[in-house]
Amino acid sequence: MDARTFLQRFQNIFEEKRSKAEETYYNNTVFTAFITEEINNILSEGKHEKQNEYFRIDAIRWSGRADHMTDTTGVRLKKHLWDLEIAVEHENDPLDWMDEIVKLSHIACPLRVVIGYMPWNKRNEDQRYLDHVSKWLKELLCKDNVQRGEFLIILGNCDTNGVKERYFGYKGYLFNSEHFRFEPLL
Repeated sequence: MDARTFLQRFQNIFEEKRSKAEETYYNNTVFTAFITEEINNILSEGKHEKQNEYFRIDAIRWSGRADHMTDTTGVRLKKHLWDLEIAVEHENDPLDWMDEIVKLSHIACPLRVVIGYMPWNKRNEDQRYLDHVSKWLKELLCKDNVQRGEFLIILGNCDTNGVKERYFGYKGYLFNSEHFRFEPLL
């Protein structure tokens, strides 16, 4: 699954299950449980496995290859051979999603996704915030990991004062490794 497909399926949640999403939106605990379940549904499509809190990451998708292992040495260990495919972090706190980006910058897999929130009346500042994050990503020793695979940031609205028309508003930003910045995914 690539970033564009993940973003589309994530945005579909709010069309297909809008009433449930609206009903849980203002209770972070309940909304996080709802979102995690929906992310798990996206991740478990096909013959893939999903898991929560592995590596302390909210949700991951992996595919196993242990069936291909043959033991000719007589070593008695359980068979473990798998590939990490997608890592997803969801952060409700609008001041703390940078930590999730830094965390996933240390993870090497084909798709990393951070879902964060900005106050609805500051959404015109998304790029300024993402440029700030990109600046500090350059400082990390994991620069090679940041450039490997797709890195998607999805920002939604918060502080909507209960106005349902302001809910959600998710937009995706894909990391451009050539320019070392997150850019709108249209």
